[in-house]
Amino acid sequence: MRRVIVAAFLGFAITISMTAFAHEGHDKAPGALSAPNGGSIKGTSSYFAEVVYDAGKVKVFVYDHDMKSLKSSSVKVTATVKFPKSSKPAELKLTPSGDALVGTVDAKGAHRFSVNLSIGKDGKSEKVSFNIEP
Repeated sequence: MRRVIVAAFLGFAITISMTAFAHEGHDKAPGALSAPNGGSIKGTSSYFAEVVYDAGKVKVFVYDHDMKSLKSSSVKVTATVKFPKSSKPAELKLTPSGDALVGTVDAKGAHRFSVNLSIGKDGKSEKVSFNIEP
């Protein structure tokens, strides 16, 4: 009986240690990503998007799943801004600037707002939303 308990315990310990190391090297998981430009980063099934807000400017960076920056000419990005007290989102006009798409947001004293992105290519688009606290 004692050998059965020891064997079961060893089997359990080996199984636990194998599953702990099974994820080694998967550093591209969304929970493990750090935003290259210091913003917030979220993923869709095809892209990662990073949003940085600083002094009234929203910068949007788009990456593939290998975290390689995508040029604004290779994907179409549209954005809206939604303030808590407004009934409808407003269009956020984005213009290319280096690796980013940049838009201006007048936060109007709001303590937070949402930036909603639609990222697409070849007629397919995916949506992602960011909550910004200025």
